[in-house]
Amino acid sequence: MVCQKTVEGQSEFGFFQQITSEPNVLVCGGPLTFIAFTRYSLDIFVEALDELKVAEDHLDFFAHQVIDSEHMAIEMCARHWLQHSTTVGTLAIAAKNESWSKLAYHILRIMCKANNWDYKEIINYGSTVSKIRAVNNEED
Repeated sequence: MVCQKTVEGQSEFGFFQQITSEPNVLVCGGPLTFIAFTRYSLDIFVEALDELKVAEDHLDFFAHQVIDSEHMAIEMCARHWLQHSTTVGTLAIAAKNESWSKLAYHILRIMCKANNWDYKEIINYGSTVSKIRAVNNEED
């Protein structure tokens, strides 16, 4: 699945409005963003995805660019980068794995920097959305 362009530029709030209005997590959201990885950090990313039982060729389905023998960039929409960051971060906490934790943080920070977003705002919006969903699930 190659991520599709949905917007050119967007505020943090606009991004969260977009992704919360579309419940299907496979649908792209936010601007497309390239994040570069060193060979080492990409190995850690693949290791985390493997631990999450994600298909071995998962990253092959996203646009990528070889920068040099030690660096590669992968392009995803902001929604899918945020999902990867959150999932790897949750795994890192459960496994007490500092490398995965640093990777999750790196993905979030670079994705936000590339889109001129304040990562604290993204964290706050995400926390608020999670709380609202938890309350709505309790009411059901």
